[in-house]
Amino acid sequence: MGQADAQEPGARPTYAQFVARLHGDAGALRIVGRALAAGSLPEFWRRWNPAYGYLLRYYVHAPLRRRLPAQVARLLTFLLCGLVLHDLPFLYLPALLRGASPPPPFTTLLFLVFALQAELSTALRVSWAGRSLPTRVLANLLAIGAAGAVTLWAVAWVSS
Repeated sequence: MGQADAQEPGARPTYAQFVARLHGDAGALRIVGRALAAGSLPEFWRRWNPAYGYLLRYYVHAPLRRRLPAQVARLLTFLLCGLVLHDLPFLYLPALLRGASPPPPFTTLLFLVFALQAELSTALRVSWAGRSLPTRVLANLLAIGAAGAVTLWAVAWVSS
């Protein structure tokens, strides 16, 4: 980091500094690859989407964390991400503009499952950090797929 990039300890980095610290000088495919290669679910989520990650870390999670326990702040951050950054703009707003009934909050529920997976894996100290790259990628993909399957089942069960 050059002099122009230096910052006070504890200060919020710029978005460019944030992405550089997580991914170096990486393109989108490399960012996805680094996320999938993560050695744990919490690490996967920290690496997944730098734009949303920056917004959520500094403008949602940090203020919540100052007032709430860490686990509650993380859970609410995941829920707000699912609702505000996914379901509202991509499910509810289009449905309202078409005059249709809004669908179930699938992504919000999915992000609840993601949060619970990450918290449970932390509590149980689940890590695949010492495993091979294909094993880590497969573990992360299976976790995402399992969350999707659980969410689909829950939505179908509630809707029936």
